[in-house]
Amino acid sequence: MAEDERLIELGARAVIAAAMRTREVFLSPITAWEIGLLAERGRLSLDRSLDDYIATLFDPRRFRLAPVTPVVAARSSFLPGELHRDPADRMLVATARDVGLTLVTRDERLLAYGRAGHLRTLAC
Repeated sequence: MAEDERLIELGARAVIAAAMRTREVFLSPITAWEIGLLAERGRLSLDRSLDDYIATLFDPRRFRLAPVTPVVAARSSFLPGELHRDPADRMLVATARDVGLTLVTRDERLLAYGRAGHLRTLAC
């Protein structure tokens, strides 16, 4: 998303807002799946229906949809280096690598994978 080191000091919303001012920002359909799982398990409380939440979040006027292609899905099984087996994270990583995106995350395992040189990451 954004490669400006000054953005590291900002929270997730500020990082994304700043990136949106200067470049395209992509969301993965995997994010919608993860939101659904979190809501179903009671780990995420939504202020509206799941469908409305997803429609608002994935508004094409704000974000582009990151392509999760069959090739990306297959590549998620053959990522370089050491990465945990979480399928959602592996799909996010494979998508970012395939499209050449920076993954904005607070997940320390993904940030460590980025520090190992396998992925561009930005902590939020």
